[in-house]
Amino acid sequence: MGPKKKGGKDKLARMSSEDRLRYLQHRAAIEEESKRRRDQLVSTYLKNKLRHEELSAKINSAKINQQWRQCLRHLKNKGKRYYAPQHTGRVDWNTSHVFIVCLIQLKSD
Repeated sequence: MGPKKKGGKDKLARMSSEDRLRYLQHRAAIEEESKRRRDQLVSTYLKNKLRHEELSAKINSAKINQQWRQCLRHLKNKGKRYYAPQHTGRVDWNTSHVFIVCLIQLKSD
């Protein structure tokens, strides 16, 4: 292997002022371009992640709605009168409690 090259400081010291200015502008342009590419890459990644997350949320919501309807149908067919409020998509204690009770009744039958 050959000898190591000297640092960039010596390179700048050996340049004329015009060459140094041009070199520094070139380096700044390269750094700016790499920063722009990195920001674009992060932005694309986050957009894809958000799209995937929205799709998963839509699928999970559909699964919950399907289970909710199945539970209510089952209770209706058995002729049981059970207070079952309409599922609005908003999960609070009351609707989750009713849903859990309904699932337990389905499992026990």
